[in-house]
Amino acid sequence: MANKNRLWELDVLKGIAIIAVVLYHANLFKFGYLGVDLFLVINGYLITLSLLRAGEKKEKFSVLNYIEYLQKRILRLWLPVIVVSIAVMIVGYCTMLPDDLENLSASTIATNLFLNNILARITSKNYWDVTNTFKPLMHTWYLGIIVQFYVAYIAVFMLTKNVATKNWKRALKGVVLAFGLCSLVLYLLPSINSYDKFYYLPFRVFEFMIGAVIALTGVRNISSKKKYGLLSLVGCASIVLMLLPEALIGASVRLISVSALAGVYCFVSKAEADKQISYTLLKPVELMGEASYSIFIWHQPVLALYRYIVRADFIAIDYIICLLIIIVLSTISYIALEKKPGKILGNNPWKSTFACCGCLIVICLGCFKLYTQAGVVRDIPELGVDKDNIQRGIWSAYNSRVYDMDVDFQNDERIKVLAIGNSYARDWVNILLEAGYEKDMDITYIYHLNDSESYIERIQQADYIFTSFDDRLDELPEYLLRNKKSSTPIYGIGIKRFGNSNGNIYQRRFDEDYLQQTAKVPDDIYKLYVTEKEMWGEYYIDMITPVLAENGQVSVFTPSGKFISQDCHHLTQAGAVYYADIIDFENIFSRK
Repeated sequence: MANKNRLWELDVLKGIAIIAVVLYHANLFKFGYLGVDLFLVINGYLITLSLLRAGEKKEKFSVLNYIEYLQKRILRLWLPVIVVSIAVMIVGYCTMLPDDLENLSASTIATNLFLNNILARITSKNYWDVTNTFKPLMHTWYLGIIVQFYVAYIAVFMLTKNVATKNWKRALKGVVLAFGLCSLVLYLLPSINSYDKFYYLPFRVFEFMIGAVIALTGVRNISSKKKYGLLSLVGCASIVLMLLPEALIGASVRLISVSALAGVYCFVSKAEADKQISYTLLKPVELMGEASYSIFIWHQPVLALYRYIVRADFIAIDYIICLLIIIVLSTISYIALEKKPGKILGNNPWKSTFACCGCLIVICLGCFKLYTQAGVVRDIPELGVDKDNIQRGIWSAYNSRVYDMDVDFQNDERIKVLAIGNSYARDWVNILLEAGYEKDMDITYIYHLNDSESYIERIQQADYIFTSFDDRLDELPEYLLRNKKSSTPIYGIGIKRFGNSNGNIYQRRFDEDYLQQTAKVPDDIYKLYVTEKEMWGEYYIDMITPVLAENGQVSVFTPSGKFISQDCHHLTQAGAVYYADIIDFENIFSRK
């Protein structure tokens, strides 16, 4: 028999959700991230049930009631977060390169303040970026959404109860429906970018509200043909939509379908909760559902740090090792930090809160110190990093200095060179500067090309144009083609990538062949490289072939033992100097 204090069916659903999330972060299930959406619906359902029980007991709520209720919800989440934060910071301190440790420090602070969804939106933006797989705390954006929802929803509930004392349940239904519909409309607006919709609470409220509506809806006549048929129709339609290809329905429809399916499940669970039926085959899934928070909080740090330290491209043994570590850590966490937190924090909630706040202060101060020193904790000669002479943002500053070259050409006899595009174009300008062409060439840069009159003169004067566009030559902006001289060639600056992370490269720093290491160009990047090369033909600036090693992978270090790229995307100054030595400039600048 199931635990009478729990809804067995919802634990099964949570078990399914956490399995999907873990498989997604292990790169084994493309749509596993939708497990988080199941959690959001379940959270809306369960917190509403809890608040309804509290509302039945109290005629009105005070500010102190609000604080105590919120305190109870957050403390359950907070202790595992503190323990995980300490663990990942210790491992990160011992293993990570400066940029990665600096980013981890910022993420740890945001995680402990339950603001990592906001930090992720401001910094990495794209949840699906492959670099996120190396970030131990990137998954805690979800906790930010949860806690921010608790803060707002509990206040709305208690305010509604206090104002509409007699018909408060009916009033609450109206409020919940209104907020849910507004959120859904916001989510469906095409004018709002997908990153905001993914990370910010207002665009996620409708998922919580699905669960809340189910909790507020009575289950009378659940066995009637009409109601049962409607639920079956919604459930089947959700499953069908969820399984359709992305090209047909899009991510938004799939997310809404999963949320609706979770709502139907919660509704049926509410109706059948008194039966407490247990199935032996689903018992392991139920247990994973009970421990889903501990599994959630530990799985990404294990996967990310293993990728960073040991191997980025998992083979079978890596999955087995990570699975065993996740099981052990999650079990310990569930028993010690979730089931019996009183043994660690004490049973007094205020003492527990002060203890957590003390830990929060210590963690944040330590992480802030690491952040202000740019994550530098040791000398790294291969990056030119000296812990006694710390400089923040030296690599981004090197790439960004090219912005200062967004000026008109000088009235002199030098060759006029125009670079247009993103950071790859800025890397190319740095290569030209390191090659010493600034003396013979007047080099200017434009980040974003538009129809501004101010760019026409520069385009007309340019003798050579270099762009980081991925399009075919005949699909370049008509504005550019119309205004350039007929004799001016346009080159496409090629994509480049030196693996996905320098983490596992750096772990071998004590090996004899450390500086001879190479990295595989990711498959998706290599496909794009082949496409670009075919598009541009002889007008392609090939950034991969010149650095290919004999094994078909790209070099990671220059002959002088310096990292070519600090982030696998952009060039260090040593990397730009290296390219300046190996690129055939004579061939490039001989075409007119």
